[in-house]
Amino acid sequence: MDITIDFAPFFDAAANSPLTVGWFLFIRGGWIPVIVVILSTFWHVRLRNIRAAYLHHLSYTILAIDVPKLNEQSTRAVEQIFAQLAGAFSSGNLIERYLHGKNQESFSFEIVSLGGYIQFLVRTPTHFRDLIEAAIYAQYPDAEITEVEDYTGTIPRQYPSDEFDLWGTELKLNRKNAYPIRTYPQFEHTLTQKFADPMAALLEIMSHMHPGENIWIQWVVTPIGDGWKEEGIQVAKKLIGAHVKHSPTLTERALQPVRSVTGGASEVLLHGLGIAPFHEEGAAAKDMPSQIQYLSPGERAIVEAIEAKISKVGFHTKCRIVYVAKKEVFDKARGVVGALGAFSQFSALNLNSFEPAGKVTTKANYFFTTKRIAKRQRKIARAFRLRSKELGWGHGMILNTEELATVWHFPIAEVKAPLVKMTEAKKGEPPSELPIETGTLLLPYETAQDEIKAAPPENLPL
Repeated sequence: MDITIDFAPFFDAAANSPLTVGWFLFIRGGWIPVIVVILSTFWHVRLRNIRAAYLHHLSYTILAIDVPKLNEQSTRAVEQIFAQLAGAFSSGNLIERYLHGKNQESFSFEIVSLGGYIQFLVRTPTHFRDLIEAAIYAQYPDAEITEVEDYTGTIPRQYPSDEFDLWGTELKLNRKNAYPIRTYPQFEHTLTQKFADPMAALLEIMSHMHPGENIWIQWVVTPIGDGWKEEGIQVAKKLIGAHVKHSPTLTERALQPVRSVTGGASEVLLHGLGIAPFHEEGAAAKDMPSQIQYLSPGERAIVEAIEAKISKVGFHTKCRIVYVAKKEVFDKARGVVGALGAFSQFSALNLNSFEPAGKVTTKANYFFTTKRIAKRQRKIARAFRLRSKELGWGHGMILNTEELATVWHFPIAEVKAPLVKMTEAKKGEPPSELPIETGTLLLPYETAQDEIKAAPPENLPL
């Protein structure tokens, strides 16, 4: 049976104009991918809108946290607070996700300096307030937690502004999420066991703000599952020379049937010509032993650090830094350079570090700089005010509990930043002999108990 394909109509259409070719392809099945693209775009826009509406209709609470001045807890206590927040992870069922827009709620851990007055804050969905308070009181029984108003309402929403100027950015990792930053165990001297608190430099910069100046630092953390750890496993395997599993992309999966057909046809053709077909030695590569015994000490330390990171709970994280001040006191050298310099402490040259995301930083060069900077100022001010996990640069980064506790924790007793808000007195239980009211007299507790006791019988044998 002979199959004949007639290309004459196509060539006739091509001889006329590109529009004729396009119409020819469209009416002969080209409309299918167009409809697929339109429906896919509509679906994703709708899903994004209902997810944003779900988060918008939630009730939120901002809590100010004050710990005692003589804070003897280590940074590990804050790590336990973040670990406890993993219990808030909930993916929801299909109806909740795609019909009602349910998506994972976030928590915002913030350090703010309002004219040099420093406060630690947590913004939480109201239904998770008990979770936050329980996690903090479990590690800091003497802490004071107070609900406060949102401080972001004190600055304008539109820029440029006649009264205020604003600089802002988001931080990102300069390598893959699998590589950790420098964490708090590495700030402890191995011999003296003295902890050089990295928070000290940041709080010192923030305490030097003048009246009318503000530095706000925000860590928006979102509980996630364990799927992010697969990247770390693959990176570690690659470093030690082990076989790395390749996950085919959507395009590769779509083309797999075509590759199978063409591959089979080529083998038949090569056999007919008497040529042995070429096969990749994939099985031999899988059986190759790892090369970990040949790693240098530095390479081995990298592998161990990656494995240590993926061994702990991770969070999708966005970090925003905003320096906003009245124009007469606005000074980027004082408010910006010092804050960014404090974050360089967390850099590990062989692992990971933070860097500003250039696409959202309020900076522009060459053309239309004023309008471009004002647009970026409005965007980052809005993202900060909403504590958004979506707005801004990319998809953020993934930090584990140890990394989060390193960049956001209460200062230890040795940190002497003068304007950090802390509790002045320790709360305690009332004394056991506190007088209580019985009738019209105030009697000690023990005396009141004695009076209500029954008298012994008169005929008690002696």
